Order: sequence, then structure tokens, then C-alpha cells
Amino acid sequence: MPTPETVGSHPVLERYATWVHETEPLSPASVAKGLWDGQLPSRDVDAATDRAEQLRVFLREFDEVGATTADDRLDLATSRIDATHRLRELEELRPWARVPYLYVEEAGNALQKALQTPGEAGHDLLATCLTALPDYLASAGRSLDSRATPSAYVEAARSALTGLQDLLDQAGAGAAPRDAVVGFAAVLEDLQGRAAGSWAAGRDYLEHCLNEYFLVDTRVDELADWGRQQVRTDQERLRAHAAQTDPGRDWQQQIQDVRSDHPAPEEVLDTYRAAMERSRAHTLEHDLATIPPDEDCRIDVVPEFLRPTMPMGFMDLAPAWGPSLSSALRITPIRILDDGSPDADHLAESCHALITTIAGHETYPGHHLQRVHHKQATEGNTSIRRTFFSALFVEGWGLYVEDLMRETGYMETPGLVLYALRNSLWRSARVVVDVGLHTGTLSQQEAVDYLMSEASLGRHIAEGEVRRYIRHDNPSYPSAYALGREEFHRLRADWERAGGSTQPLRGLHDAIMGFGSVPHALIRDNVLALAAHAR
Repeated sequence: MPTPETVGSHPVLERYATWVHETEPLSPASVAKGLWDGQLPSRDVDAATDRAEQLRVFLREFDEVGATTADDRLDLATSRIDATHRLRELEELRPWARVPYLYVEEAGNALQKALQTPGEAGHDLLATCLTALPDYLASAGRSLDSRATPSAYVEAARSALTGLQDLLDQAGAGAAPRDAVVGFAAVLEDLQGRAAGSWAAGRDYLEHCLNEYFLVDTRVDELADWGRQQVRTDQERLRAHAAQTDPGRDWQQQIQDVRSDHPAPEEVLDTYRAAMERSRAHTLEHDLATIPPDEDCRIDVVPEFLRPTMPMGFMDLAPAWGPSLSSALRITPIRILDDGSPDADHLAESCHALITTIAGHETYPGHHLQRVHHKQATEGNTSIRRTFFSALFVEGWGLYVEDLMRETGYMETPGLVLYALRNSLWRSARVVVDVGLHTGTLSQQEAVDYLMSEASLGRHIAEGEVRRYIRHDNPSYPSAYALGREEFHRLRADWERAGGSTQPLRGLHDAIMGFGSVPHALIRDNVLALAAHAR
């Protein structure tokens, strides 16, 4: 038997990261690395089989890698977690056979990236992409299995086609790619009537996510019970706050008052920009985290082809490679109804209080700043840790930031505090809904009703949230917010006991963000060692 070599001399971790990026050329990391040549990747059963076998090879090779330093051990553990999760998702969720919106979104992302690339390079990417599109969509039509495809996934794909057709207009596409999209629309229409699959990932897959991906020692039933308890606790906090603010009206009534205070549709983006600047200033004033030079965060819109499953928006983070430390918080424009009026429910969910509370979560000291620290901390790292993203860490950090901002006085009015408490309840309710949807004990409508009745969400956002939760890549993701926040609060308490209580919070937060975006269990000892050293 060969003697295991050290991570530093063994090429397997670097080869694994390289393989991931080369076989996923349209991922943000791969595009940033310049690996995308305009082609659309193969997603049929043969490609999936080859990919699964290669993942098994890497997992066997990881067992032969010796790790002698803390960084080596972290890189190796992260690589194993990543490969295991990719294999489980590939074999159990079978996205190539049951997720039609994946093809529409991937084509849309490709066209958008080509259109955004300047000069001759962009022209070449666009030409290659348009040439590849007919075969890509034809292969998609052959790969999709009506017995495994959920009807909701077909609906999402059909909704996203409008945005894809708009991108073809922008590209000045010829007849072949346009005919391919029309043909795929016909495939989806036929599939809609026959789709018989379920979006429920199942109990075993959820427990894999919890135990092997998040490294959280809990079972699915325990998670559901914990989520329900968190909902009750958050509701009690809301009742207590509302009783102090206006004893004659309950918290749901007071929430409606807060929701009614919103910007006009055309002012939403500027309102987000102003809130982002306030959260940045608050981060600096209260010494919550280091803001490195040359970073930048902007507010922009969600592309139309992504809006069906992005009811409010998403964070487009700084690329993994290159000098850029620039992110974008992309906001879904207020939906316009058939009569030409703005959707009142969507507008109410874009109220000033939501924008204020979400700005810290998404920008400073939230996702954008955490990504900047991640990028700087992993500079030169050739393992998958450079681009690894644990929802437990990243979304847990965003929700912990909301607590932190409230604790340090950023939520200065009773209405803002009320909304922040409602946001906490929303994330607790996500746990209940996440488990219910993916164990098959909640229907989509029941999940929407639960979010509306228990967390006082408006119908627009509740329906959009549930569409997001049932995506093939989202089982366990909704639970990651509340679970991750708990892990951060636990780590902070341990930090203070280990000697960090005399330091500014910046010391703790910079330490936490200094290892990338991996599960807390992998960095706890490293973080606490820094606290003891600084004592």
C-alpha cells in the first residue's frame, strides 16, 4: 500500500477543483476563470453517468491524501464534503431528467454572459452559443422524463421562456435558435400534461444535507420539532413587542401598517441604494468588521428569465478569480398586473422596513462583505475551498447579521424592530416548510398558507418563496438560515469564553470570515484558537 502524501505535494485536491470548474464552465467561478468558450454543456444520462463515476474516483483518491497542517485538513475536508454532495445530488435528484427550467436558465445565463462580454470575444461567445442552442434544447427534450418531472418544474420552465426569447431578440438571433426555443416550448407544453414526478427530495436526502453537508448532528424529525419551537418563540417575541408598541392592536395588524410604508415602484432601487450606504456606515461606526479597500457593491435588477423563481431578488457575488471585489444585489422589479397597475402585495413586501433590514443581510456586513473576506482569505488556494459555498455558513451569516444590526442600534424605530422580528419568524417558518415539502407532508398550497398564516407573509412572496424552496438545488437551503444563525451565536459565546470578550466584534467577525464559507464544525477550533491567542 502506498504511503499517503501530504496535501501540499499531492495533486488530487487541485485536480478535483480543476475538474469541477472545467465540467461546469457556466458556473460563476468558471466564467470568472475564463473557462467558458460559448458551448452549452451536455446534460444527458451518459454525461451524468461519467460524472458520477469520476466523483467516486476522486472520493477514493481523497482517502489516500495525508493532511499535516490545519489548512491542509480544511481543504481536504471541504473537498470531500463537496464531492459527496455533488454525487448524492446527481444520482438521487437526477436534474438532467426532471428539471426543465435548468435548461432554460442555463441557456439564458449563457446568452446573457455572451451579450455582456465586450468586443470580439463577446461576439465569438455569442456566435458559438447560438450555434449550440438547437442541439442543446433538442437533447434536453430527449432527456426529460415525464414520470420523474414535477409539474411545478415545467411551469417554472415555461414562465422563464419569455426571458430567453427576449435575450434572443437582444442577440439578433437567426431562425435556427428561435425555432429551437419554439420547439422546446412545444415539448414543455406536452410535458405539462404528462408530468407525474415529485419535487420532494425525501427524508434520506435531507438527512444527508444536514449530517454530511452541513455537519449538523440532527435528524429530520428533530429539525422539524426545533423549527416549530422557533416559530412559537418568535411569535411570542412579536406579541410582546407589539403589546409594548400599541396594546390595542396585534402584531399582524401592526405589520400591515409597516408594509403600507413603501417606496413607489420606480424608487425601489434607489431606496435599496440608500439603505446599503447606511448599513455600510453602521458597520464602520460600530467596528463590526473590516471593510477592505477597493470593494464595491451595487444595486441592479434581476434578469427577466430568472424572475419566476426569484420573487424578491438575489445576491450576485464578487467573482472567485481576478481582482474584482464587486458584488451586485439584484432586485426583482415590482410586478405589473394585467391592468397595468403594480402588484400591491409585491410592493408591500418591498416596504422601507424590509429594505432596511435586508440591506445589512445582503451587503454590509452581510453577504457581500463576507464574500470579499472569503476571496481574500483563499487567495492562491488551489482546492475547492476557493469556491465552496455552504448555505449553513453564508445564509446563517446573513441572518446573524440581522440580529447583530438590531443589537447595535441599526433598527432604531419600533416598526423596524417589529419587521426584523417578523423576518426572524419567517426564517423559522422556513424550517417547518422545508422539512414538510421535502418529506412530502406539505403540498405547495399548504406551504403557502402556512407562511401567510404563521409568518404573515403576503401572497406574492409566499408563493414565490415556495417555488424557490422546491427547486431541485434547494432541499435544506431554507433551513440553513436559522440553523446557521444558531451556530454563529454559539460560536460567538464560545469565543467570548475563550478570551475574545475584551476585543471589538470586528476581531471575532474577521476571524470567522477568514476561512472561506465552510460549515462551522470545520473552523470552530481554529476560530477559538485565535480568541485564546488574542487574550
